Amino acid sequence: MLKEYGIAGIEAGGHGGAKALPLFQLLPAVLAAVPEDGPLVLAAGGVATGAQIALFLTLGASGVVLGTRFLFTHESAYSAARKDVLVQAGLNATARGLMFDEVGRTMGWPDGIDGRAIANGIWRDHDEGLDLDERLRRFDEGGARGESERLVIWAGMGVGLTDKIQSAEEVVRELRWDALLALQRTSILLGQHDNHA
Repeated sequence: MLKEYGIAGIEAGGHGGAKALPLFQLLPAVLAAVPEDGPLVLAAGGVATGAQIALFLTLGASGVVLGTRFLFTHESAYSAARKDVLVQAGLNATARGLMFDEVGRTMGWPDGIDGRAIANGIWRDHDEGLDLDERLRRFDEGGARGESERLVIWAGMGVGLTDKIQSAEEVVRELRWDALLALQRTSILLGQHDNHA
């Protein structure tokens, strides 16, 4: 029976460990603890490009899991309003915390678990110290008016590396091609090193 461990760094969107390590540190630590003939280790968290896939495969991951990257697809269940926000998101567009669950009324997560989402009006209201009743009022009123400023939009830190909506097939093809190019560049560098040794 095939077994695998999925590990998510702090960069991951949605819910996860509030104090998780960055994937770049977490993956080598997990791989060092897993026997060579042990389960597959799948890396996740903030991965949005083929070059990042190549990086984590080179570090020893058996595979890479992408979540946010596939929100930028026609097939994603996210609404057009949420996708518009994602496309406009920059590199520092996300934040972690329970403020998104508080206003979304989705509390009840175990201790140490919170979520990463687009840092919009929900995050700013919390950051400004508004009490929960006022934050709920603003969230509900914004939703009633159809505003995107206070939508809960779960997304990982890789959100700012993508700026268009494509088909899932196009995304897979692009990621595969970019990962192969990155791995080829690595092979060329190794070959050049061997020639000079």
